[in-house]
Amino acid sequence: MPILIQSGRCHPAVDMLGTDEPLTVLEVNVCGYIFTGNWRFESVGDGSQDNLSDWISEIVTTDMEFIDVGVINANTVQVYKQNSSPRRAWDVVRGLVEIGDTDGDPYYFMVGNNRLAYYGQIDTNPKYYLREGKVYARAIGQTPPQISGEMRPAVVRDMDYPVTRYWSGGWLNNIRDFYMEEYECSVDTGLTIKSNQFDESEILISLASYLKRNEPDEED
Repeated sequence: MPILIQSGRCHPAVDMLGTDEPLTVLEVNVCGYIFTGNWRFESVGDGSQDNLSDWISEIVTTDMEFIDVGVINANTVQVYKQNSSPRRAWDVVRGLVEIGDTDGDPYYFMVGNNRLAYYGQIDTNPKYYLREGKVYARAIGQTPPQISGEMRPAVVRDMDYPVTRYWSGGWLNNIRDFYMEEYECSVDTGLTIKSNQFDESEILISLASYLKRNEPDEED
């Protein structure tokens, strides 16, 4: 997955060894190229009516300088290509993605390798499995997903969720499933998945960071 260096800084860390010399740490934050989509305002809206997918393709081509069109699957939902006030390109695309299609099917938008944009219908079958706070590529076994080359926005099944009632409604197939919009990976927290379907994502990141920092050192 391509990354963009968002910020970097050097700062002294706390010296846990009790010496007088501070430890110097380089902290680098990176994010996907999709975040560059808001560096410009949407400029291709002319007020005409068009396929939703066509407008997305036009916005990517014209207003997302560092992103190129990969595969934009057709969505014939008709939209008026206009905004009541200036809006940033990625904000417009994100709103269009949330519309889905005429059958109520959910859609995704992502930027993959070589900075190529992809738009299409979400596969409702789980691709990843969450067990004891860790993400796996299969429902059983200890095989983790390959973060750099394999991880993509997808449906995740929480294998630890206690199934106490039947699933009723919604586009997901199972009450244990949720859609992962993005994930974060850091030295402090490891892999943390984020979803707009529940509000605990930021809390879980903070908790994981705290637990990681306070892990006891392994004895030699």
